Amino acid sequence: MQEQREQVKRSQNDALHAHCKGMVAAVPAMLEEAVTALQAQDRMFRQYYRPDKTPAENYEERPMLYIPIDNFLKEHYPERFQALHDAHNAELTALDTRIANLQQDTA
Repeated sequence: MQEQREQVKRSQNDALHAHCKGMVAAVPAMLEEAVTALQAQDRMFRQYYRPDKTPAENYEERPMLYIPIDNFLKEHYPERFQALHDAHNAELTALDTRIANLQQDTA
């Protein structure tokens, strides 16, 4: 059950990244906003950002860049993630309840 719970967390991360990819594809200005802000405040971001690539290419090709961009989007546009968080939290709560019930049954 614990492994299943960890799998749910991993799938949540994958779903969040897919959601972010959809957001920046639909509204490229969000990506530009994130890149501009992160370049101004994050030395590591600047180090990994390739100026010879477009923001979209950098985002797609470099995990060291898409992770902070995804975090920026989650922080600045939380309302766009609420339904996704609610669904995953419900799934985790159900798993936690099953784990607790199994532990009670074995006690």
